[in-house]
Amino acid sequence: MRCTHRSGRRAGECAAAGGDVAKIVSGKLLSQETAMTLAQHNYTLLNRLSLLGDDGDQQLFQQYGLSTARFYLLGHLEAHGSLTATDLCRLLLCDKANVTRLIDGLEQEGLVKRQPDKTDGRRTLITSTAAGKKRWGQAHQAHQALIESRFQAFTSEEAQTLMDLLGRLMTEWQRRLAET
Repeated sequence: MRCTHRSGRRAGECAAAGGDVAKIVSGKLLSQETAMTLAQHNYTLLNRLSLLGDDGDQQLFQQYGLSTARFYLLGHLEAHGSLTATDLCRLLLCDKANVTRLIDGLEQEGLVKRQPDKTDGRRTLITSTAAGKKRWGQAHQAHQALIESRFQAFTSEEAQTLMDLLGRLMTEWQRRLAET
């Protein structure tokens, strides 16, 4: 399934259509803009970057026969070992029906297996198979290379500054969300 913007256009098309925002941001017009307009432009840029990143990730994962959700499910199993479907729901931020469909598909492909929990027979644990670990490992390595390539335009200092600013923004947004 391709992720599309609310307008129905693919992420790359949405970002390309918004080139004027990037020109305004990188141009001298910013000094004449209000703080609210700056916030709106920054928010739009962050949104478009997210869409572009998601679109690029989807294209990469498809090369390995994975969707984004399947990639992250296998990644959680790699990080945590065996997990229940409920654990995966919490980690993937999705409902049980969706996780069950993901597990069913991965199990049919031989990438995960279900097995009873030896300490609690009422629970079923989901575990990556050797094939699942191999597939995720290959996709993960390619994904790490893609991430590195996306930031090659920055010097180390610029990358650190960007990380600091985005970290502050994330902390502020989390604080505001917790207040509501």
